[in-house]
Amino acid sequence: MTPPEAVERAISLALAPDFLLTTTMTALNAKLAVMAAMLAFLAETIMAERGAR
Repeated sequence: MTPPEAVERAISLALAPDFLLTTTMTALNAKLAVMAAMLAFLAETIMAERGAR
């Protein structure tokens, strides 16, 4: 392995955890957004039913 290849590999290995963490947090953020929308819908539905009684 030549020195430039070694440097490239070292940089790739150093950055890999950052990309994994970013991907994980992006997926978690998307799931939380869906859950928040579901809770808002349920809260609106419950409030509408209580107002109809």
